[in-house]
Amino acid sequence: MNNRESPTVSLIVLNWNGQEYLRACMTSLSGLDYPEPEIVMVDNGSTDDSVSYVAEEFRTVSIIETGRNLGYAGGMNVGIDHTNSDIVVLLNNDIIVEKDWLTELVRCMESDKRIGIAGCKIFFADNKRLQHAGGYVSLPLGLPNHYGYGEEDSGDYDAMLDVQYVTGAAMAIRRPVLDQLNGMDAGFFPIYFEDVDICFRAREKGWRVVYAPESRLVHLESATMVRDSYSYLLRFHQGRMRFLLKHLQAQEFLQEFVPAEIERLSELTQHRERRALKHAYKSALGMLPMIYGDRIGYNQETFALLQQVADALVSLHAQLT
Repeated sequence: MNNRESPTVSLIVLNWNGQEYLRACMTSLSGLDYPEPEIVMVDNGSTDDSVSYVAEEFRTVSIIETGRNLGYAGGMNVGIDHTNSDIVVLLNNDIIVEKDWLTELVRCMESDKRIGIAGCKIFFADNKRLQHAGGYVSLPLGLPNHYGYGEEDSGDYDAMLDVQYVTGAAMAIRRPVLDQLNGMDAGFFPIYFEDVDICFRAREKGWRVVYAPESRLVHLESATMVRDSYSYLLRFHQGRMRFLLKHLQAQEFLQEFVPAEIERLSELTQHRERRALKHAYKSALGMLPMIYGDRIGYNQETFALLQQVADALVSLHAQLT
């Protein structure tokens, strides 16, 4: 690609108290072989020295300070609104990209104008084991999975692939997709499932979501939330419930999800997760009216469905008392 042919690209790095990761991240982004990508850091109310560090060490990086933690989707939306590039790439602050990562990612997207969202091959810190080669969701429970997760890269994931979603750790989105979908859903707060949601919404509008294997990076997977902690489990299941309410039809939720969830609960012994689920069901009750109103409007049918789904959530909550 040369300068005349290349789409303009903005790289949005979301940061929250991540100074320890920013040197490696920004150094790798500053060394890309792609022509003049814009680099923006959205700082979500950090209390460390992230902002001053980047301002001093990486002067070509634009910095937006939100002043508070808006979550992943909310923070990214601020960055998206700040840019006007053809393609916007959403990035975690703990990634280290290869020099041609962006060139290959854009090349993949430009191979078909129907590709609205693209993700890349992501490695763990050892640069050998795969963390992500595209994603899929196991329904009706709504559990997300990454192709290749934990496997050594042996060439099994070297072909471009249409997938259900790609991870928000590194997600390229065309501007028309963002405009059509009104950005990310900030209701997924603070994190989890906002990346899955925007990919599903894009696919519903006819866009392709693809995995681009020639585009590669390392994700250090910083512990914003420690896996299996109560905080992690609560946010994960709150996001899962919001995603399911948005994307399952009411009858699918009632006839497929609820029985499967009850069976899962019967086998779940971990107290932390049971407590997190109890609060997630209660949270889902609160968001239910707005989600269903947005989906099918406010009418008699909506109220009848709302009542059935609400009763099901109360029933799930009761399983944990």
